Amino acid sequence: MADGVAVTIPAKRKPGRPRNTSSEDTKLRILEAAVDCFADGGFEATASITIADRAGVTPATIYHHFSNKRTLYIAAFQHSIDVAWREYAGVAEAAHASVVEEVMAVVRHACDIMRTRPAMTLLAIRAQIDVASSEIQIDAVAELFEAMVQRAVTRGELREEDGVLFAESVAMFLWGLSVVGRHDDETRTRCADALERVLRNTLITTRT
Repeated sequence: MADGVAVTIPAKRKPGRPRNTSSEDTKLRILEAAVDCFADGGFEATASITIADRAGVTPATIYHHFSNKRTLYIAAFQHSIDVAWREYAGVAEAAHASVVEEVMAVVRHACDIMRTRPAMTLLAIRAQIDVASSEIQIDAVAELFEAMVQRAVTRGELREEDGVLFAESVAMFLWGLSVVGRHDDETRTRCADALERVLRNTLITTRT
């Protein structure tokens, strides 16, 4: 009581869904925290309480959204794929002058993600062993390459029958870049520069 007026001190709120926060916002926070935690510790070494603490929720809140830890692990990997590849689609469409410009826009953006969100890259590497391809939806990946191929075919830069080979080659380079240069921005940049020179035919000299 202060100056004759009763003062009520609110109880400290336990971790959980914050007030005025939607269920989808809470789920997104859990996914973002799971990406970071699983990237750091892998599936086996990461406890649900660790993810809950990172997300600012209780373990019960996690299991309200995800049935078990493996479901959350797969969802976190899926979230990383969706975020990265939809961003790739945006930068590719913006760099529509040529297929080379589109490929390099995607590669440069991948380098940016590896630098600013390294956990997404590391989780992708871990999940290649832990998660079967049948458990992951690759709609965002397919949509990106379908759009890039169609634009390249329309511009006369690519034969339609080479579309699959084109997509596989770009995807393989991105995967190799994430593995070889996952901890080294200088290596990533050097590899990206080399790819651009290959695409522009300025790296290799052919003997006549």
